[in-house]
Amino acid sequence: MKPTFLATLTVMTIAGASASFAQHRGGPAFDFSAIDADANGEITQAEITAFQAARFAAADTDSDGQLTLEEMTAQMASTGDRGTSARAAKRLEKVLAHLDTNDSGTLSLEERQNTERTARMFERLDRDDSGTISAQEAEKLAQRGRGGDHKKAKRGS
Repeated sequence: MKPTFLATLTVMTIAGASASFAQHRGGPAFDFSAIDADANGEITQAEITAFQAARFAAADTDSDGQLTLEEMTAQMASTGDRGTSARAAKRLEKVLAHLDTNDSGTLSLEERQNTERTARMFERLDRDDSGTISAQEAEKLAQRGRGGDHKKAKRGS
């Protein structure tokens, strides 16, 4: 997979935003403060879980517990992301296909919050192994998503 797709998927999985693309994609940047509920400058697993659930509920307009591609696209458009472009639609299709583990064509909250996948990605972002993601660690991810130096953004650099 391309590094930019992986960075986008990582942000989307961690943040739970159906389409929270990095700035270089033309949409809003990863909004650290929206996830950092206690405003202490660090994001915990619990804050991510709560943010994912809230974003999922907001996007699930028919309240059936499943997100369709259309609901994901509408959420992306409502948050200022470029939800109408063909490229954005293709990216959402890929994300849905990747996260839809039961091949239902929709995304449940459980699939969205895939604990194992989220834990692995959280661990990769928690570069100092503190159990939280700091604003600095999130900025490194954003730099990577904007086409920054991928080698410098790896763990330990």
